[in-house]
Amino acid sequence: MMKTKLSIIALLLMTVNAPVHAFDFGVKAVNSQNANTTKWACKKCNAQSTTGNVGLSIGGSISDDDNHSANALGYDDGFAGAIDANAATVTDSGIRTEFYAKELGSKRGDAAIAIRQPGLWSVAAGYDAKYRVDSTTASSNLVSEGNTLVAQDGLVVQTLDQDRDRVNIDAKYRGDNWSGFVSVSNEEKTGKRASSYSLGLYSATNFVQPVNSETTNLHTAINMSGSNWLAEVGFKGSWFDNDVDNVYLDQTNPLLIQTGSPDNSAMSFYISGRYRFDNTTITGKFSNGEQNQDESFSSLLGVSAGLTSQDLTLNTTDANLAFVTRISSKATVKGSFVYSDRDNDSPSYEFDQYQADELTGLIAYTNAMDRESTTSKLSADYRIKSGHKLSAGLAYKDSEQTITVREEKDETELWVKYRYDSLEMWDMRFKASYAERDGAEFTKYITSDYLQNEFMRKYDMADRERTEFVVDVTHTPLDNLSIDFRGYYALDDYNDTDIGLTESKDYGYDASANLQLADTLDVTVYGGYQWIDNDQLGSTTSSYADWAAENSDEFGFVGLSTQYTGLADYGVLLSAEYCFSYSEGDTAVSGSIGNLGEYESEEHSFEFNATYALTQTSTVGLKYQYTDYQDSDYAEIPVVNKAGDGVTNLTTLGYLSQDYDAHLIMATYNYTF
Repeated sequence: MMKTKLSIIALLLMTVNAPVHAFDFGVKAVNSQNANTTKWACKKCNAQSTTGNVGLSIGGSISDDDNHSANALGYDDGFAGAIDANAATVTDSGIRTEFYAKELGSKRGDAAIAIRQPGLWSVAAGYDAKYRVDSTTASSNLVSEGNTLVAQDGLVVQTLDQDRDRVNIDAKYRGDNWSGFVSVSNEEKTGKRASSYSLGLYSATNFVQPVNSETTNLHTAINMSGSNWLAEVGFKGSWFDNDVDNVYLDQTNPLLIQTGSPDNSAMSFYISGRYRFDNTTITGKFSNGEQNQDESFSSLLGVSAGLTSQDLTLNTTDANLAFVTRISSKATVKGSFVYSDRDNDSPSYEFDQYQADELTGLIAYTNAMDRESTTSKLSADYRIKSGHKLSAGLAYKDSEQTITVREEKDETELWVKYRYDSLEMWDMRFKASYAERDGAEFTKYITSDYLQNEFMRKYDMADRERTEFVVDVTHTPLDNLSIDFRGYYALDDYNDTDIGLTESKDYGYDASANLQLADTLDVTVYGGYQWIDNDQLGSTTSSYADWAAENSDEFGFVGLSTQYTGLADYGVLLSAEYCFSYSEGDTAVSGSIGNLGEYESEEHSFEFNATYALTQTSTVGLKYQYTDYQDSDYAEIPVVNKAGDGVTNLTTLGYLSQDYDAHLIMATYNYTF
């Protein structure tokens, strides 16, 4: 503030004492005829430059559980190292190269590099790694070797985990009023997951299934533009390849026990555009394509002679049209129409199939299902006056699907929003909505629905009334204090359901507060809680409901983070964060069954960071992370069940719950240039 006052006083003195002259300081007034310009140069304006920072972290992880802690820390038990970077360099010709890396070297690292001539062309490549562990205690006497399960002499403890590695390459070129781009990505997923098979006679076996698949995506397009319009023509393609298409039991004649996801592809061409009038903008898109699956039958048992594979084709058509128009300085109207069609051109064959309970050998068909839907939306925004904004909208969706228990569905939604921010230090937003779903009468087909109770209603097909309320409040009572709150409540009422889900509630809140204490300490407190309650009716007969169940799930979290800069004059910066999260779920059934038990999980996590500035361009630091995780599931039972204990004729993977704590300590070095 003192510097500003001195500048104003100095300016006033200069104004009072300066004589008035009609000087012209414009570029056109410069007389450079006698000037020697051969040595003119800006010594501080070198076009070539490099800016950014790069960091190196080295340390170790100590965990009671070798792998599961990687979900929170990003590292297995043992050595830990990573590179972080955010740098850019510019050549004399203006070519810019950017490099980015975050935790590169960990289980969740990613990196990207881009080279571009601003306004002309660019080339970029990226890498992204993801890792997830479900359990490290799966126990089975079956171990996979490729696509084959080999029996062992005893139980073998195995890890249920999956790696995802994604690589992408992008290129763009811009010409006069046109541009084009191509984007290619490839993702490989490997690991193991829990699965099961049955050989009949009411028995089932859980096993560890290998995972090995690859997905490739391609998107390329050319677009053209004018002063008030834009048009684009493009192609999208996706190819999925599963190396674990079948799983066999190792024996004299390998026995097929499971078929995996078949190889498939999807391709489409599209054209899109945008046109802007004075106060109205119209956008639209039309695409047409097909999805294909050409996979050999895993077994020819019951297949008609001469057939060895099922060639499936699904034709896709999508179109949308939207507009935004400003009626006045206070009012805006928006609208859209979306059309989607899935036309199944796959051939239909007869196969010998056994019904699950009667073993009657009835003939069933592989039915080609078609789907078609249209969605219309209309909304308006109106600013009543400063600090008061009202919005309202209406949406209607009509869906048709063949060969299902309900071939037609209608869904309607009405919503209203109101924003009030005219009060100083307050910003409040409210939303209320009401939706209904109904449709055609329910029917029954000789398909997978044949043996189901005719009074049962699947929740995504059943009549439903949905009511929802949301409130968001931001309050800044002090210059150094801000508070945010969000509350929500939703009720789904399946009022015409006799057997199935009858009611569902989803409600909760999120809150946070940030306080700046003095100039050196920043504190943030946050937390939230969510409840999900479901009621359903069931039947042990083929008619009326004779039992009821209530399922309740809860999720909560609370945390505190702080940053301290009081030692910045000595080159020291400190930060810390603690978070506790909790979830539980239980199911209560009417009658003699009672409460089935609970699922619970909780996690404590703590992180501390300290950095010290060696110079103006380099810092060293210490990073410490701690996590304490545990979960328990009442549904878990031993691998082999005894009579009267657990589920008869079920072989499980044992107890999959986790209980561990883990520490991560890393020394860091960061260089800024």
